[in-house]
Amino acid sequence: MTAIQKLAEPVKVHILGAGALGSLLAHDLKLNPQRSVSPTLLLRPNKSSIKDQFVRVKCFNDNNRTKDSIVEIPTGKAKDLQGKMIDNLIIATKCFQTEAALQPYIENLSSQSNILILQNGMGMPEFLMNRFWANGSNSPKFFEAITTHGVYVDENGLVNHASKGTLQVSDKNNMEIKELPEMIQAILDTPTLNAEYVNYHNFILLQMQKLVINCCINPLTAIFDVNNGNLLYGDEVVRLWKSIISECSEMFFLEYPILHDIPQSKAFLNDQRLLDIVTSVCKATSSNSSSMRQDVRNLRNTEIENLNGYVSFLGKKHNKATFTNSMITSMVKTKLSMARGIDKAAADAILSI
Repeated sequence: MTAIQKLAEPVKVHILGAGALGSLLAHDLKLNPQRSVSPTLLLRPNKSSIKDQFVRVKCFNDNNRTKDSIVEIPTGKAKDLQGKMIDNLIIATKCFQTEAALQPYIENLSSQSNILILQNGMGMPEFLMNRFWANGSNSPKFFEAITTHGVYVDENGLVNHASKGTLQVSDKNNMEIKELPEMIQAILDTPTLNAEYVNYHNFILLQMQKLVINCCINPLTAIFDVNNGNLLYGDEVVRLWKSIISECSEMFFLEYPILHDIPQSKAFLNDQRLLDIVTSVCKATSSNSSSMRQDVRNLRNTEIENLNGYVSFLGKKHNKATFTNSMITSMVKTKLSMARGIDKAAADAILSI
């Protein structure tokens, strides 16, 4: 095989998580005009909303007009990959689903594999390393990504790319661009993803900012069952936000010593600056319904343990009080359990007639 033929081969990428983000990545990578990419969606048995092998995406162009496109994406399961290696894997599941979703594919991964984690929360690479590669041998290379793209799947299975944003990618080793794996480079070369590779110092600050935004907006929209923008009408919401943010900032500096090596960290994680960011995001996404609100409405498990619950966990770890984040975590859990109880009572009442 010649070098030219080798370069022409498509980049094979497996995507774990066939929800909104995973489907959008599969769709956009398949249509990458600069690099041939062959994505495959890995489905858990009876756990996917994908009805066939086609991903349909609706997005808005610069003139605010909608454009629909459809591409065929192969799907696969663990049994299809027995004895085969996965070179490139994107994890786009919700945080609490990650361990169970990844478990069937551990034997397909090696030190030659690249894993990109694209989800809310922090600390997932460390968790997976401790869970599956505690001895440090044969572990994959981990990359992380955060995004501001607004995307959701509607009741018809259509992936709605509601608002275009950015995608930032990084890793703790701060690899040079020329050394990046083909999968990461393919993502950077996909115009619609608007992706960039950033220094890890910058990335971890952006990751913390994203966590703060999610801790402030997602659980409150779920508790009060409102769109994002409606939070701006609550007189006491800002007070809650200030308390959430203050606890987040304190925990960040206790848990991540690297922040003391980043000159701009204190200014970037300043409470007032973060409050301004949360407010601006709330305004910009005023008509959006957060994923946590949708999860509670549909009686699904939420990511609260990986958001406010993570801050509470750090508080216990460092023997510091995180009253507000602990309270918010408990309220979301209570809201979901009540909703499930009411739904079950209604179902039982119907069956008893």
